[in-house]
Amino acid sequence: MRVLAIGAHPDDVEIGVGGTIARHVERGDDVTHLIATDGAAGCRDPADARRDEAVESARTLGVEDVRFLEFTDTGLTDDGRVVDAIERHVTDLDADRVYVHAREDTHQDHRNCARATLSATRREGSVYAYETYSTRPTFTPRHVVPLTESHLEAKLDAIRVHESQTDKTYINDGTIRGLARVRGRQANRSFAEGFAVVRSIDTW
Repeated sequence: MRVLAIGAHPDDVEIGVGGTIARHVERGDDVTHLIATDGAAGCRDPADARRDEAVESARTLGVEDVRFLEFTDTGLTDDGRVVDAIERHVTDLDADRVYVHAREDTHQDHRNCARATLSATRREGSVYAYETYSTRPTFTPRHVVPLTESHLEAKLDAIRVHESQTDKTYINDGTIRGLARVRGRQANRSFAEGFAVVRSIDTW
């Protein structure tokens, strides 16, 4: 399976879908991370540091293909430029499955990344929306991926690489582990990640 995980900022994929990415890598799927902005807004480190963290974090999960779109943090839109940029990578990879932010999100970059991706993947296979710290309570996961302790630890290890963000409570180990436990109960497992199903034409 060819998997594309899209995030507005350098740490979004790891926060939203890191455990599931670890599962994909474990079973031999080809995984690519696509990051829409440099994540530089409000960051104490330069944009290059965030890019380096994104590459290292992906490698922690076993992902070597990390791509950047170079749009401006906090200024991401869902217009044709962004749609076209995402679509080029979707087409190049011939992705079977795409993960992206949920539309129910309070962060404008996340919301616009989701909207642009929905347009960019209109001809593609399965699309699943993940949750992050700013996803609204109206988010309702209809697809739950069980995680083992090792999958969750791989996710946490990947998030810890983002040292420029460690003072932000949304990447606290306890917060990430707590949400994984909540979603795990929905799958009768210890841990899980939950997704809204945008379009599903395959099975796990």
